Amino acid sequence: MPGRPSRSGPASSIGIRGRPEGPEAAGAQAGRLGYRSGRHRGRTMKRLLKFLHTVATIGLTGGLACYIVLLATAPEPITVDGYAALRAGIAAVCKWLVLPSLVVVLTSGLLAIAAHRPYQGARWAWLKAALGLAMFEGTLGGVQGPAERGAVIAAQAAAGEIDPQAMAGLIGDEWNALWFILGLSIANVAIAIWRPRLKRRARRTGSPVPES
Repeated sequence: MPGRPSRSGPASSIGIRGRPEGPEAAGAQAGRLGYRSGRHRGRTMKRLLKFLHTVATIGLTGGLACYIVLLATAPEPITVDGYAALRAGIAAVCKWLVLPSLVVVLTSGLLAIAAHRPYQGARWAWLKAALGLAMFEGTLGGVQGPAERGAVIAAQAAAGEIDPQAMAGLIGDEWNALWFILGLSIANVAIAIWRPRLKRRARRTGSPVPES
């Protein structure tokens, strides 16, 4: 009885265990490994950005709260030396905590939107980014600027260069800006947690944003 013709020629790509072999199988396996590696890198980047965003938000909110506490417990401007030292402390909090934290919050938030596709279709993410830009502008003009001016004026008064009464009107101009920026910071945290649906219900496009 004649034997069956061999099917081990180049037209066949089925191995002993029924799995495909040859260059095509190697390419498919490499593609799967690359896909898994890409997903792993994407998850790592997402977690890193989320970590930086969370830590920076804590630093920003804590710095603003510290500013408010120092301003509320400030001595009378007549006590020139003590008031100048407090003003220098407020300026240091803004320079080394509030402003850097705000930059990290804004940068990490925008990078998270760029790196995670579902965020690009979520209106709450863009609202959060817009509030972050408003916080950045308000902090530069209403928090950082007055803190530096107050430190300079208080130092000049302590050195006897100007009249100490010039410090009397410093505090009143800062309260509104502080509460406004702190309110925006808390609103950003609330939006990130509850993620309100700001899109129409009639049409649903894109994949849902995962809860993370």
